[in-house]
Amino acid sequence: MLAGVGVALVSFYLLSLASAFWTSRLEASYLVWAIALCTIACAVLGFASTRRLSIPIVVFFVMIALVAAGIALGGNIDDFALPLPADLHALLTHGARSPLVIGPMIFAGAVGGARLISSRRTR
Repeated sequence: MLAGVGVALVSFYLLSLASAFWTSRLEASYLVWAIALCTIACAVLGFASTRRLSIPIVVFFVMIALVAAGIALGGNIDDFALPLPADLHALLTHGARSPLVIGPMIFAGAVGGARLISSRRTR
């Protein structure tokens, strides 16, 4: 369970930062950073999803809670002017509305659900 929480927090942070780099597009290198961070986060999610049955389910619910918290705190996806890795509030409110975060969150939920269904059928 703790592994799932850790993976969810790391993934949400990396994907929110990647989205911030992508949205700001101040320099061409920002797009490279966005792609690299997104690739790392998706690799972490993919690897963790294969380890244990509960990890993708925990990741899904923790990321849902982070998205709900980000939406409750307000803000707008366009409020993010610069990608600042230490500005956790801005990353939370920005990531809660970003397709780069929502897509992998849904993927983790789908993987967790599919693995849960397949494990119940094999018993």
